[in-house]
Amino acid sequence: MRIQSWLFIAVIILCHGLLCAQTTSQNPHWPGSGQLFVGTCYQPVDRTPEQIHRDIAIMKRAGFNVVRMGDLSWNAFEPSQG
Repeated sequence: MRIQSWLFIAVIILCHGLLCAQTTSQNPHWPGSGQLFVGTCYQPVDRTPEQIHRDIAIMKRAGFNVVRMGDLSWNAFEPSQG
């Protein structure tokens, strides 16, 4: 449960403002002229809250505008079947 709580906090922080997941139907001009999506896959399951906050700050300073999370962490979300 602890991992899920920190993952939820990280998602909330990352989804502030325009960083929230959006669809092309909401933004019909995507990709716009000269528009570039820059991001990373991020797996915070083994990170402390302090490390997660530091990682998010680094991503923001680097100009990331997309972050994919949890794709390699399913066993943290569902450690056993069901």
